[in-house]
Amino acid sequence: ALYKILLSPKKEHPLKEALLIPCSLLIGAVTYLRPKREALEKNLSALSESLPIASFVRETKGFGFLSLAGIVAEAPGVALRGFLDFPRVSTVWKRFGLAVIDGKRQRKVAGEGAIDQGYNPERRSLIWTIGDSIIKSGGPYYDLYLRYKAQEALKAAERADGSKPMLLHRRAKRRMEKSLLRDLWAVWHRRPTGDIHLLPLKNVA
Repeated sequence: ALYKILLSPKKEHPLKEALLIPCSLLIGAVTYLRPKREALEKNLSALSESLPIASFVRETKGFGFLSLAGIVAEAPGVALRGFLDFPRVSTVWKRFGLAVIDGKRQRKVAGEGAIDQGYNPERRSLIWTIGDSIIKSGGPYYDLYLRYKAQEALKAAERADGSKPMLLHRRAKRRMEKSLLRDLWAVWHRRPTGDIHLLPLKNVA
């Protein structure tokens, strides 16, 4: 936002004049790199659009080919065949920080436990961002998120644990993101899934 303010003759900011000179090198670098980044992203999107799961991405609101390129880059597989190198969807979930390990959600820990967790914040952030885009865009996965949220609210009421709305949102969003990866994995493996967009996960944390 500050970058746009500094470059725009119409936008004003109390620190605009003071920051313009010290930020000039940064502005120059961003101006130089932006078209190169856009060209690279365009190429990545075109490459991911050639994958056999392209139709699934087109039909999923909030999930684009650049996001798919990010997923493939983070989970290329041992033979560089993408999700075809992941024999079970649980291995995909663990790759992206969504597994359940010893009854608890996968997370970043220190020491020896870090190897078992295999948690990568960047990969988790990628799926989190995709999930956020899907919720904002609506569509079948947003509907699934709402169903999960209602389920979480019922469970919280039964436990009387005082779960706040944000916690319910995060739990439902996490389950929706796992559903998306499960469906993407199923399509890539050409598994019969029926109406995969509306197939909810059961008893998965």
